[in-house]
Amino acid sequence: MTEIDKIFGVTLEVGKCLGFKEEERYKYLSFVFRSMSLMTLFINRMLSPHRYVSHIYKNRDHIGNETTVYTDITAVHTASEWIFTLTYKKLNVLGTDLDIGYINVETDRPIFSHMDVVCPNFTCPNVVQPGGIDCTCDYSDPLDCPKSPSGSSCPPCPLTQILQNGTITTECNPGYNWTTVTIGKEYYFESTGSIIYLRLKANASICQGLRFYASQKLGNIRLYVNDNATNANRNVYSNALHLGLCPSDIGLSRGVWTNNTYFVSIKPESDKVAFSFIAYSAEVPKQVTQPPCPNTSMNHTCLPNGGSIQSNAVQQYYYMPINRTTKVAMRCPLLNENIQVFASPNVFYPSASAYGWSVYNFGGDAYLSMTTSSTIFVGILNFFKANYTCTFTTHTVPILRPITQNFPLGASYLFYGTSALKIKGEIFISSFYFFNFPRQSQNPLWPIPRSLKEEDKHISFFENIDYDQFAFDNPPKPNSFQSAIIIKKGSQVYLPLQSLLSAQLVLLGYLVDSDGNPLLNEALDLNVTTPECEYSELDSIKIQLDQLESQLFTASGFQEVSNIRFAIDILTAEDTWVGCQALADSLLETNTVNITANATKCQYSSLDNRYYTDPCCSPEQNYFQCCIPHLQEIPQTTYSGVQKSLVEDQCSSPDCTASILQDYFNATSTMASECELTYSSFSDYQLDIYTTLRNCRTAYDMIDCDNDTMCAPYICDYYTRQCQVPPEIQDNQFFNCVMNGLSPKVLYYLQSRYNIAYEINTPQFNQELFSNFVDNDCTSSTGGLLYRKYYKWITNSDVCYPATRCYDASCLTVSDVCYQLETGFSFVETDFVDLCPEIGVCSDQSCQHNTHNSTCHTDCLARPNFCGYCRNNNSVCYSIRQLDEAQCNATDTICAVSGQYGIGYTDEECKSIGICSSYCGYQCSGVYTGCVLPLVETQTDCSAQSGVWSASYSLCTRPDVTAIQTCQLITNAVWTNCSTKPVSECYANFGSMSICSVAPINCQNKQECENYGACSDEFYFNPINTPNYPVLYGKCVRGHDYYSGIMWQPSCNYPNEHDSPKGCFNSTPQVLTEQACLALGPEYKWWAATIGKDECLAQMGCKIIDQSPYNLPNNFRFNEMNQTACEACRVDQSYHEWTNMFTWKPNHWIPGIPIKPTWMKPQFQQLGFLKPVLDNMLFSNVLDEAYQTHISDLLRSSSLCRMERIEDSLHSISCSCGGPGGAQCFTSSSLVLGQSYPCSKEESEFKFSYGKIMFSNSSVPQACTNVVVSQLSKLLFKSSQTESLSSNFVSYKKVDSFAIYNDNDAAIGVLLTDGVKLHSPGVDLFTICYSSESVDLEHSSSYPILDIAVEIQEDETSSNPHHTSQSMVILNVNIFQTTDPITQESYYCSEIPSIAETATYFLVSRVEDYQDLEKELFDKEATGLLYTLAAIFLFNAAWGALQLIVSAFKIYKKLDEPRLIHALTISITIFMLIRAIYFFILPTKMISSVGDYILVVLPTFIYFTCFTIIIVIWYMLVKAYTGSFFKRIRLMITTINGVLYVLFIIIVLVFHFTQKEDNNGDCGGRIPLEPSTTTPQRVVSIVYAVVQAVISLIIGSAFAYLGLTLFFMVRNRKVALSEEKRGEQQKKVSMVTLVCSIGFMLHCVFVLVLVAAEPSNIVFTFVGLLITEIAPIFALLYAYKQGTLSSIKQVIGMKKLGSASSSTNSKTPSSG
Repeated sequence: MTEIDKIFGVTLEVGKCLGFKEEERYKYLSFVFRSMSLMTLFINRMLSPHRYVSHIYKNRDHIGNETTVYTDITAVHTASEWIFTLTYKKLNVLGTDLDIGYINVETDRPIFSHMDVVCPNFTCPNVVQPGGIDCTCDYSDPLDCPKSPSGSSCPPCPLTQILQNGTITTECNPGYNWTTVTIGKEYYFESTGSIIYLRLKANASICQGLRFYASQKLGNIRLYVNDNATNANRNVYSNALHLGLCPSDIGLSRGVWTNNTYFVSIKPESDKVAFSFIAYSAEVPKQVTQPPCPNTSMNHTCLPNGGSIQSNAVQQYYYMPINRTTKVAMRCPLLNENIQVFASPNVFYPSASAYGWSVYNFGGDAYLSMTTSSTIFVGILNFFKANYTCTFTTHTVPILRPITQNFPLGASYLFYGTSALKIKGEIFISSFYFFNFPRQSQNPLWPIPRSLKEEDKHISFFENIDYDQFAFDNPPKPNSFQSAIIIKKGSQVYLPLQSLLSAQLVLLGYLVDSDGNPLLNEALDLNVTTPECEYSELDSIKIQLDQLESQLFTASGFQEVSNIRFAIDILTAEDTWVGCQALADSLLETNTVNITANATKCQYSSLDNRYYTDPCCSPEQNYFQCCIPHLQEIPQTTYSGVQKSLVEDQCSSPDCTASILQDYFNATSTMASECELTYSSFSDYQLDIYTTLRNCRTAYDMIDCDNDTMCAPYICDYYTRQCQVPPEIQDNQFFNCVMNGLSPKVLYYLQSRYNIAYEINTPQFNQELFSNFVDNDCTSSTGGLLYRKYYKWITNSDVCYPATRCYDASCLTVSDVCYQLETGFSFVETDFVDLCPEIGVCSDQSCQHNTHNSTCHTDCLARPNFCGYCRNNNSVCYSIRQLDEAQCNATDTICAVSGQYGIGYTDEECKSIGICSSYCGYQCSGVYTGCVLPLVETQTDCSAQSGVWSASYSLCTRPDVTAIQTCQLITNAVWTNCSTKPVSECYANFGSMSICSVAPINCQNKQECENYGACSDEFYFNPINTPNYPVLYGKCVRGHDYYSGIMWQPSCNYPNEHDSPKGCFNSTPQVLTEQACLALGPEYKWWAATIGKDECLAQMGCKIIDQSPYNLPNNFRFNEMNQTACEACRVDQSYHEWTNMFTWKPNHWIPGIPIKPTWMKPQFQQLGFLKPVLDNMLFSNVLDEAYQTHISDLLRSSSLCRMERIEDSLHSISCSCGGPGGAQCFTSSSLVLGQSYPCSKEESEFKFSYGKIMFSNSSVPQACTNVVVSQLSKLLFKSSQTESLSSNFVSYKKVDSFAIYNDNDAAIGVLLTDGVKLHSPGVDLFTICYSSESVDLEHSSSYPILDIAVEIQEDETSSNPHHTSQSMVILNVNIFQTTDPITQESYYCSEIPSIAETATYFLVSRVEDYQDLEKELFDKEATGLLYTLAAIFLFNAAWGALQLIVSAFKIYKKLDEPRLIHALTISITIFMLIRAIYFFILPTKMISSVGDYILVVLPTFIYFTCFTIIIVIWYMLVKAYTGSFFKRIRLMITTINGVLYVLFIIIVLVFHFTQKEDNNGDCGGRIPLEPSTTTPQRVVSIVYAVVQAVISLIIGSAFAYLGLTLFFMVRNRKVALSEEKRGEQQKKVSMVTLVCSIGFMLHCVFVLVLVAAEPSNIVFTFVGLLITEIAPIFALLYAYKQGTLSSIKQVIGMKKLGSASSSTNSKTPSSG
């Protein structure tokens, strides 16, 4: 089966399978291809010279597939030096996800195409010989028209011509300007609707053939040519616009050729067109006598070289003998036919499934150039069975045109199908593989590929795109061939990527080199490439994007927004952009795992048969079941981090880049869902508008009445029994109803569009707006839409239902199979404006003015007087013909009953009678009941069998047979009794017509009348709509299992079946009874018309939006789901409604009304009046503009959402990792989530991944506003835990990661979510909600109250705003929890008054007294311990100071001299004092790094100094050094402390100058970095701790060793001391040794524990300091105390002791 079968299901083969006769199959084809736009679809799929049965249709063919055969042609030019590359790109274009393979061929020479002039050999008469006189007429020069002939003997050229139809043309003054063109010169034209006229003077000196070619740049055009100043002859109109003119064409239908002047007119068929035009010329070879072409095959006709063939056969085969390598050129002009030509050098019967070359003449003349060395076989498929002509010749002169000389749009038509992919040895060509115009930057999406235009015709973003006005310079690329393939569109896979990666490219020989040699190649492998990320180019793209985005913000119209969005999306397809995305992806480290979740993801490839039965995969299956979320394995990619080594190697700011990479990953992983542009997002908006229009149109319904009270304040028309409501009133009722039903957003659009000052929803607003839609139209004075202009679907098909009479685009139609295939749907306007004054009826009802009686007006006035009754001058009158003037005047009462009347009734009697508005059921009745002989066909034969012939029915009856049993005994006799048949089978066609027919049952009284009514299913049982069925005859229906149309949706078999809510049924009865219907199979059901209300309303079905491409938007049809399946579809929010298939309209009783007749003169009662009334179509079109504005808003929001999420991140990554680096790479802090457009008096919401914004009716005080919603990461506010040298010594109270602070700098709460940044001008109030899944309540015990905090951005122009937690303002609002009824997602919400035009809102948890809370660095327990430590240190410092005072006094009194013990006491006192100051300051104030050095680090070294003095003295005593004892001590102390303090300085300097720079500055505030120590600082901190530990260990060990040694020396009397002092010294030494050795040993452990474990409990520090610092210091102060205040008193007045005493004391341990 060919692809034609797959696309349309309507080929000859299918017709054959359906049992059609040959002529029926041809009619079948003509139905399919009748409409031109349907043929456009066909050419979209079939135009390529080769085709391959693409996998996309593999399982959709119900008949079977055939293999496409590609016949190789010997290559004339090899491609060994060419470069083939494939680039794979994933794009999103106008909301459509596309995976595209870009194919580029770099050749070693320019590429051309043939533009040969192809004509049959012909000998032209009257060719002007060299030097001869040229008498031909030249009308080409507007300044010299006509030009004078070259000879005086020439007859004058006529200035006018009279055509065959009588039209007179003026050649030189036609009323328009024209351009003179010449052969071989290319001209460029633009037009916005005006026809462009050209003229070309033929060359009379040769037998000239011509080939006109137009290369489209923008829009569609139609090219006409004639030999006079009309445009009514040859024309081409689509695709590759070739139009050939040959001298042999003169004898053809519509043939045009002249040696005078060609008149060319080019008509735009788009709003804006641009194109080039060129005329090629060649001399036609003379006709010569050739040997006859032998027909060597009975199935093939020989093609004469240079001759022409003509035929009208549907399928015809030819052959052309070739015995040498040559070029064969072919031309089939477009005249009255549409044909497709297949040719091959080795396939005997070329067809759609096997051929070498192919071309189709749809829209223009068909040309082929084929190089071959053997016989060519040709097959021609003729779609319309019309006459065609073709020429095959080897006598052409080569004319070559560079492929880059065309415009991209024209080239896409001209070179479609010039290449193919070879996959697994087979040629693959489909509409998803296509040629690209070769450009420096390959762009396969412009012109728009045909396959992308095959979308829903109701709304296609790809239609009418004008990209050129936004396109940036992209010149042609010479020596290059480019093509592309759409691998995947949305979820639809057309070719698996792996298949493409293994594919080979084949050029098919249509393109040639400069010598005319075809460019063919053996299938060569594609080299897969990944584009490079060039920062400079990306920066240029970003500049272009910024320009387009600024235009996008200000653009208003749908088309303008679509154009800009398309231009933006095209930029993201640039190699550099894709390369930079690849770079970013390569730096990410992700993990993909399968999770089990409820999802709607398609799990099968389109090559898997299960794909076509899964509603989550196949769109067709949605007709039978919805894609319901179900448990399945879903691959989920999660962020694991970054490729650290790559980032550090490639990127200048690794930390910033790493953070942005995470942001990039989050953005790209959520972009598809959050920025998605769904069909329902805009279709529902239009549906709401249309629903309002439809509901309000009841204002035009005529109101039934029996008296004036029912019509107050208007009157009741007693003839029609309808209220006479003026059309102006109905218009206003309709308009006001619509105004009340439209959303405020639509109303504000209307207000803005028409610049109305009044507030919406006010009478003044409605009145002023209404005036913009008023136009003169014909209308009835009594209301309704009867004479208003209307629109109908005009089609040539006779199988469609009668067209619905529509008054605007919201018209409700009846579901019809024609809407899926017939492309002729167009609103053809019909109005009665010209006839309106004559519309009426004569009051005596003698005539009615219409197209058949145009003299009624005048005839009426000549009529005699009559007895009648007229309600008023604008109503139809009763004409009571039975009464003369006297009887009329004497009659008081005539009983009027809805156009009928009765005479002789009293008023009471009249009121008691009446009629029903409809019947009370139906019954089957017949003209004959009895025995009939149905096989008897003549009266003679009937008489011969004792029958009676009924001439009326051509039926032989046996009235003499009165019993059924008797009748059954007669051969071929049948007993018939129509009354026993059900209404649905009321048919008995025994003769020329059925003797059974349906008869209505009249209602007998009011009660019976009102018990009946009409079911709307009667539409399908009315012969007006189903003309091949008797009235109310049953239908044998089946399901929609026939796939057809562009949308490939389940439908009925066009043109043999009708559609209905109950299913498909044959347009001509297939069976006649229910029994025969059910016998056809289980899928068939018998459908009878319903009579009763309950039966009518019991028929339920699942109503959906009709996706038929040619139906009006937002119409409905019923699918085949049951109630459960239908209601389950609401999960995906698509339109599915389980509802009544049909409606019930009850009958109503029309009572009689007594009227008084009068004798009157006939008058013409005018019924039509030309008045200014509401133009419904104009009004509807403007509402559609509002709908398109809504789509524009969605397009804009989606684009901003997509671009803002990744544009800056991608730029930052490429700048840092491939560009200059530095702070310039990081500039933004918030990510745009999208835009919302809230309006006054309207509820709306904007959803995003972690919450939503809801706007109420009162959110916007007036009109509408644009709210930009952005995301601000809470990481920007992460509290820093800065490392210091002493941070491990005393732990501050831990600050929560995302703490917020009050004015007292106290932590009062934490941020729970990312912020929602709103730029919301004009918004007073809104509700902000945060998804509970994004809220972390781990701090709920510390901060129990939920609230909203806001950060107000003061400077909108700042590119690097500084975000701090201190800038937060708590709003103190109520937080409530709510659940989405559809998604069941839980939210924390709060209603917020707008704080500022731009502000960021965070969900926070806080403490209750957040305003007055004071800052606390430590809790109360820790603060108490710190002050205790401070007091202890102060006490020791005071004690040391006291000892220093006593010592100083003694020295002053010459009782003592300075000694090392004094230096020790000074060191101890300073150390204790600094420690005391530090611990007094610590609970109230954070200490800076400098303060940390002075108050913490320096005292530690002073502390070590204290004990090194003791250790050195003890060391000297133990070693018993003699000589310069004190000199040695001083040297050792100085050396050791020098080393210590040098180490102190080094540690402080290294730590201080390796502080990490503020990388938030480098990141520009866009992506925050957590402040922490640098690696050098961390090393220094560890070194510092280790130094402390080592020194402590050394000192502790030294105390243990030296102390024990000295203790034993004293005890063993190795030191000269008195016994009293010996005991004292032993105690001191033992105490100091024990306390200091243990203290310093524990100090070593204490320091290491602080560094390693970082304990947060201050008690550990408190105990540790008591043991390791305070105890040793106290021991020293106690052991070496220098006295007290009482000691001063004892020495007052005493003499100075001798130096000997001092000397002795200096040698004892106590003085050391």
